[in-house]
Amino acid sequence: MMININFDSNNATISNLPDHLYDVFKYRFLLYLELEEYSLLNNILPLTTDYGNTYTLIKQNELGEIIVPTGLLITICNKLKSLGAAYTINKDLNTTNLSKLPLLFTLREYQKEAVEKALKYKRGVVQIPTRGGKSYCIAEIIRQFTDETNILIVVPTLDLLDQLTQDIKDYLALDNKSIEIGKIGGKFLNIQNVTVSTIDSLYSGIKNNKPPILDLLNKTEVLLADEVHNYINYSGLSVLSNIKKAEYKIGLTATAIVNNPYLLEGYLGPIIYKVTPEKLIELGIIKRPHTAFLEVPTKSVSKKLLDLPYSNWAFNQLYRHLIVEHETRNKLIADVSEWIINLEKGPVLILVKKVNTTSNETAAHSELIQELLKSKGYELPIIHGNTKNRADLLNDLRNNKLNGAIASVKILSEGVTIPSLFSIVLACAGSKERDFVQRCGRTLACKNDIPLIVDFNDKQSYFSGQSYKRMEYAEENYKNSVKVFNSLEELKTLY
Repeated sequence: MMININFDSNNATISNLPDHLYDVFKYRFLLYLELEEYSLLNNILPLTTDYGNTYTLIKQNELGEIIVPTGLLITICNKLKSLGAAYTINKDLNTTNLSKLPLLFTLREYQKEAVEKALKYKRGVVQIPTRGGKSYCIAEIIRQFTDETNILIVVPTLDLLDQLTQDIKDYLALDNKSIEIGKIGGKFLNIQNVTVSTIDSLYSGIKNNKPPILDLLNKTEVLLADEVHNYINYSGLSVLSNIKKAEYKIGLTATAIVNNPYLLEGYLGPIIYKVTPEKLIELGIIKRPHTAFLEVPTKSVSKKLLDLPYSNWAFNQLYRHLIVEHETRNKLIADVSEWIINLEKGPVLILVKKVNTTSNETAAHSELIQELLKSKGYELPIIHGNTKNRADLLNDLRNNKLNGAIASVKILSEGVTIPSLFSIVLACAGSKERDFVQRCGRTLACKNDIPLIVDFNDKQSYFSGQSYKRMEYAEENYKNSVKVFNSLEELKTLY
């Protein structure tokens, strides 16, 4: 019997699928969710409980039909072909018209290939490293549609809202094309045929049943989701699931590493084009950095604390003692930052996790480092989500008017472009490859010299393993760049 597949922007319905093939896909699209996550996502996803906290992204309805997110169809159809299973496929979506313009000459070859893949497959994720020009790919995709097309570009932060809007305008100006671009986020609620919005503003609009937001999502024909790895959560997937008529759903990211990759694939599709950092290094677009790990002396901590079984509370206590309030480590951060400033090759960005505190017993990591640098005669501002003059400070960094800044990893780890940066000091520890690569990417376009990434080889508790993982990530992404230094004096031999 012929397998029939019907799909719309969000879900596909598969009928006449033999039981043995249902089992194949049931155990292919596994997710690992906490009960709370499942309770939330079950409202917007076709989920089936497997066992424990394991679920599968596929569901059978009362008619015996199989429901899956549309993004999984590429994988499903490829599997059906490999098994020799016959199927038909029908689209329940309006066709969006392309203008079919020649691509602008300013695009690099890999950018042209990325745009062509996006327009050909209509769904999927384009992975281009930081500094690789994702913004121009987004702008060129916009350029390829007729002026009447409703296009929504989603970004994770207000900083990116402003930056990407300007990047799109600058790119389209190369073709003497001027369009009004709408903005949603912060104080803006301006909807046009092409609109850039923060994901939080869209989710708030859905939650509060705001007609302008609901109307925008309902009429969107093309979705371009920048830094798409940020949206694989309840609020992000709620927004994506409310975009029900888009024929094109393209995600862009520097690192498509997420906890549950099939959630990303289900809503947008698989990775359809990928550029590695090594490729950009070969092309001379970014530089291979020096990735220096400074040895951190051990600190006396109670054995009782070190021996506690893992819990969020225990981890946070250890993070406070061994990272935030590690006096020798903080002095090392301040000393290496002072040396970098005195090299006069460009600003230094010190990234920390803890920029404020609700406890009277602990100081924010940013403030501890700031005080140490102040005692050396250097005034570095702290940048976080509530910094009112954040845009001015970022511009001062770009224009070399500041020696550097101490910033929250949540604010400046991704998306924000500061070409003048010479060095990143990773004071925050951490074990996720995606976060590490995003953070390092801030400085890889340095023009004055080989960019410098300074990290720390912590030796205690969870942080020892985290340091080792970051060394692995650095070597995987920036080959032959990693070196461990026993002292700052050894590190100084690099320049």
